[in-house]
Amino acid sequence: MGLAAAATTHKLMILGKPPKFSIKNPHNLFGKTLVFCSPNSPTHFNSLLCLRVNSVHSKSPSIRTHHPIQELLLLLVFSLTLLCFRLLSNALLPDFPLHWQRFIAFSRKAEAQTKSYPKHLWQAIVAYEDRRFFRHFGIDPVGIGRAVLSFSARGGGSTITQQLVKNTFLKNERTFSRKILEMVLALVLERTMSKQRILSSYVCKIYWGHGINGIESASKFYFGKHPSLLSLAESAMLTGLIPAPELRSPFRDHTRFQMARPSKPEF
Repeated sequence: MGLAAAATTHKLMILGKPPKFSIKNPHNLFGKTLVFCSPNSPTHFNSLLCLRVNSVHSKSPSIRTHHPIQELLLLLVFSLTLLCFRLLSNALLPDFPLHWQRFIAFSRKAEAQTKSYPKHLWQAIVAYEDRRFFRHFGIDPVGIGRAVLSFSARGGGSTITQQLVKNTFLKNERTFSRKILEMVLALVLERTMSKQRILSSYVCKIYWGHGINGIESASKFYFGKHPSLLSLAESAMLTGLIPAPELRSPFRDHTRFQMARPSKPEF
């Protein structure tokens, strides 16, 4: 420190003004300024030593805030998703993707096979099994509401699409998770294929009694003819077998078989 600086400092101390030293280093790689204040500086609350470091180029780091409520909600959603996935997977048959691919191929073949079937056969099946089949989207809210309000022990409310899904992809366990999965798959199936293809797959796959699956085998077994030759009465009788084919079989109740046969003309 030179004589002039020493004299200035001495004068300030005599006048009661605390000296202030500032050291600026132009060669400082960090671009910082160091300022030293005296112990009597009023701007710093009489601190013994204040060191202020100002950085021109540095930025204050971002502060990460934690939201425990959001983290708890995410954890809860993840846990519920895993739980639902496990419950629903228990209702599916093993190798579900393979079953799905086989069913898609089967549905194309069934639609081509049933093109020659009479119109009254389709009308009888839809009228008896699912009257709103061509109007709903795989699930019938009206049917479900009616089944819930009636407290039917036999169930009810299932559409043709749901019955097809149940007989193709799901296990026979009567659980709530299986019913939910049945509805979900019915919605997916309705958006995968047309109504006519679903209906064709349904009649070609369901059980008709006496170890027979598919309407073509059922028609030949009960009437000895191809389904394209079925009459209105015969179509109605086959449709009536769907809910309980073994109990409603014409071989158990011969009156049903006689009613299905056309009467001979009288001369």
